[in-house]
Amino acid sequence: MNLPGFVEQKVLGKGTYGCVYKAKRLSDGQSYAVKVINLGNLNHREIEDSVNEIRLMASFSSPFIIRFYEAFCDNRRLCIVTEYSRLGDLAHLIERRKKKRRPFHEDDIWRYLLQMLEGLKVLHNCGVVHRDIKSANILLSAPDLIKIADLGVSTVLHTTQLARTQIGTPLYLAPEVWKRRPYDSKCDMWSLGVLLYEMMTFTYPFTARTTQELAQRCCLGKFTIPHGYSAELVSIVRRLLQVNPLMRPSVDDLLNTQCIKNRIGMLAAFVEHSEDLETDDKLLSTIKVPMNVRNLHLPSAAYGKKVSIVKPLEQRLHMKKGVKLSKDVSVISSPELQLVADLDWWSPNKVGQEPLTGRDENQNPNAYEMQRPMSQRPALKPIPPPPIGVRAPRPNPRFMRH
Repeated sequence: MNLPGFVEQKVLGKGTYGCVYKAKRLSDGQSYAVKVINLGNLNHREIEDSVNEIRLMASFSSPFIIRFYEAFCDNRRLCIVTEYSRLGDLAHLIERRKKKRRPFHEDDIWRYLLQMLEGLKVLHNCGVVHRDIKSANILLSAPDLIKIADLGVSTVLHTTQLARTQIGTPLYLAPEVWKRRPYDSKCDMWSLGVLLYEMMTFTYPFTARTTQELAQRCCLGKFTIPHGYSAELVSIVRRLLQVNPLMRPSVDDLLNTQCIKNRIGMLAAFVEHSEDLETDDKLLSTIKVPMNVRNLHLPSAAYGKKVSIVKPLEQRLHMKKGVKLSKDVSVISSPELQLVADLDWWSPNKVGQEPLTGRDENQNPNAYEMQRPMSQRPALKPIPPPPIGVRAPRPNPRFMRH
């Protein structure tokens, strides 16, 4: 990486235009995610898209949107410094739970949904359409805290303006995008519905062998209803996966539904005062890209300016006895992520709640499982039906005795 003021610790990911590194900042000793983009491989429009991502990230202070710290040019490289999410992304957590046959607890899905709605509310109120909401772009800052990331393909729309560019991940694309019709922030709500379905079933509502077939199924809008969860959660998915965007709820529509209002208290575990979530963020001015990128006027560094309003982890969660958390662990294969996926070692902190405990040694395992809600029980392999008896072939008359 060889960036001034940083020491590379590991590679987090590689893409078409560059790499994302976990790097230690020498001045404060903290770890950050540093995205390094090789400008020599980009045309002018692609450079504008990268600069647009910097502008958007620097505009927001929501605890549910990835935090921006600094951007600078080093020779022909554009470097973007953001917060480092040590538990990786939601896609890897879903994949790990799928392999372990451990469905998400319904409360966890509601908790993640509320945070994504709060993050999208900030974006949509500023006229920003993310356009690529998916599990790989939802980062886990902690077992109970998620962040919306990757604003690289986001676009800014004015009040009545609609976008037309077909951008996004096919499995999450809304029908109006497939049809190349004008679209707005409702396309993010469709993608949110696909993401909820993925968390509930470990699969997608619409799958196909070809892109054309996938587009047809999305536009038809027929999918299998997920089982094992409450009717309220299923109804949210149904509403979000409405083919007609006019029938699809906005962020404010969902936040005003009774089932969401009944659970909005889940966000109280994150902040001291709910008023802290109300931000007056405004978009920064458009950053013009000169012919010489060294003359770029990028936002100033924000290491000391942004103070987290989120409570410390130990104030938010109960933890099982004997679980030790290292200060900093590797992404994806970290012990913390394995615990989150395999052991469910944490639960939200509630007043008067006893610490989370597992099954007693003397307790019957079957009795313990029967006490758990259906959504918290591990999925079991289906029992194959007994083989159907094959009728014996009739004897050949040539070899029969008379």
